[in-house]
Amino acid sequence: MPIINLPQRTHVYFLHWKKRERFPDETFITTRSISEKYPAYNEEMLDSHFERSRKKLEDDDLIIKKVPITYEPDESVLVPVFPKARFWEFDHEHINWIKGYRPIIQRILERGSKEEWGELVRYYGLPRVSNTVRNQILYMPDYIIDEVCEYFSFKKEELLCYIRKQSMPKHWI
Repeated sequence: MPIINLPQRTHVYFLHWKKRERFPDETFITTRSISEKYPAYNEEMLDSHFERSRKKLEDDDLIIKKVPITYEPDESVLVPVFPKARFWEFDHEHINWIKGYRPIIQRILERGSKEEWGELVRYYGLPRVSNTVRNQILYMPDYIIDEVCEYFSFKKEELLCYIRKQSMPKHWI
């Protein structure tokens, strides 16, 4: 399987399940990925709905919003609170949390607790964390991939790091 070059995303599809208590929110990159996971929501129907410049689709169970990916955190959001030990090699006061989002997200996912994962989502927002995890992180250990998929309700096949890992030749022994 070849390495996938994905274009820069300008939006994601944010799903909010009205009746689901645990993890009621999901984020998808395309309408195709929504229809693959939830066949009741046809890809063509979703595409035609969102092409008519509508930003929201709602029914009894679900709200689907087309959300632009914002790459700047809201000014009112405080700087994330992570242990200084996570970034031991940097001057903690001079870390640029906005420009360095990808290595910060990767490091917290690999070494942080679930509370720190929640802090990532609080600071960067679910669409940005979701997009970074799926399309920009090139390597994660297998056990972290499993934990990320469980925490964010992703499939392994949606992660670029998993796709790359599958395409890498293994030693024959």
